[in-house]
Amino acid sequence: MKTFVIFKPDTIQRRLVGEILARFERAGMFILRIERRQMDFDWFDLHYSHIIDKLTPSKLTEMRNFMTSTSMIGVILAGDPGKVKRMVGATDSLAAAPGTIRGDYARSSGCYNLIHAADNAVIAKAEARLFFGD
Repeated sequence: MKTFVIFKPDTIQRRLVGEILARFERAGMFILRIERRQMDFDWFDLHYSHIIDKLTPSKLTEMRNFMTSTSMIGVILAGDPGKVKRMVGATDSLAAAPGTIRGDYARSSGCYNLIHAADNAVIAKAEARLFFGD
């Protein structure tokens, strides 16, 4: 089984990529593909199309600007998407449990929650294709 994660700009800026990748590896997952890319508003709108209409105009602007402010790292992992989601923790990083990635490293809430993890294998495949352009 495969899954997909994105290391958001705050993870890269805070130099947490290696530590978080190590957590996935210690949990028995393997890195199948990893690439750093600068994304644009078109990518953002496609990636977040399922929630874009639920965001206030100011939140949408904040998220678009943050997610396109610098490059991000996309990773395809050999591993269970459900396990990865549990390791990542709650979307609201300030409510994430200790021992999860967000619970241990996040400093704020909202889009500044370090990492995106696909919900399931089908979504992971689509998100990876969108990120890598394959």
